[in-house]
Amino acid sequence: MATIKLSRRIVAKTIAAGLLAEPSNTSKWIAMAAAYLIDSKQINKADQLVQDVAREIYVQSGTLLATVISAHELSVELRRHIADSIAKKTGAQEVRLDASVDASLLAGYVARTPDYEINTTAQYRLKQLKSLEA
Repeated sequence: MATIKLSRRIVAKTIAAGLLAEPSNTSKWIAMAAAYLIDSKQINKADQLVQDVAREIYVQSGTLLATVISAHELSVELRRHIADSIAKKTGAQEVRLDASVDASLLAGYVARTPDYEINTTAQYRLKQLKSLEA
């Protein structure tokens, strides 16, 4: 029996549509994504598939998913500021933040969407200053 090869982007579109249509059935769509990665021997591309699905959710629904890693818990005001900044930069109608804390950042945050990043961490700023010395 011949195997049909599916592109990662087609799979991402399908999974995004499924997640939007059946939000209560998330585990089904995650299992399908995992099966695709295993069957196509692309387990090392899981991060790319996740980014593709996030991009497709934005395209199909207008809701942009962003991950934010911060040195400290984000205040409501800062969450709103980050979401507004991302919306302004990307044109998204709605921005949803998935926030987590990583104390090793010391200060600031990193906000990422599939196509955009804001980095205000102390390490990033120090790196920028160091590059000016060279």
